[in-house]
Amino acid sequence: MKTFSIHPHNVDQRYINEVVEILKSGGIIAYPTDSAYGIGCDIMNKEAIAKVRRIKQLHDTKPLTFVCSSLSDASEYAVIDNASYRIIRRLTPGPYTFLLDATKLTPKAVQNPKRKRCGIRIPDNPICHALVQTLGRPIISTTAKIDGEPTGDPWHIYQEFDGQLDALIDGGYIEEGQTTVLLFENGEVEVIRQGLGEVDL
Repeated sequence: MKTFSIHPHNVDQRYINEVVEILKSGGIIAYPTDSAYGIGCDIMNKEAIAKVRRIKQLHDTKPLTFVCSSLSDASEYAVIDNASYRIIRRLTPGPYTFLLDATKLTPKAVQNPKRKRCGIRIPDNPICHALVQTLGRPIISTTAKIDGEPTGDPWHIYQEFDGQLDALIDGGYIEEGQTTVLLFENGEVEVIRQGLGEVDL
């Protein structure tokens, strides 16, 4: 596993470019978000998505969350009406996952085949943002867990996943926790899981 040390407040674009090349070639990476580290890949690489599912032991029917660079970017992959837009704009960037109906642009490999729903994230993390912007499309975001708990320690990730991942971005220790999950359905919004993000709807 190749390791890149990137400071979150002084992002080295050369390292970001190297990681993006790994993503483009079908690589699996671990990277910092604003709620523990994530494990992911290029959203458009079907084989890489299957590998992420194997690493995380996720069933094919479980919809996968992915990171977008902006709300505008997210609207290409998820159906966002005016009411949803106002809520998401107020809460992002931040530690939230928004469950929405998927658009035709969203690969079937990341959707629940029956509900055609996807999860989107716009994290408050400069490294994460630089990755997605440079790649030009979203990256899969599954939580890196050790013994079933989210981890914000890159060294623990190296120990646990060495041999399974192609690259690790060491962005320093970050807060460990889960995102707050909001479901948007039939004009209503429901808090599915309360995590690090505060909700005042």
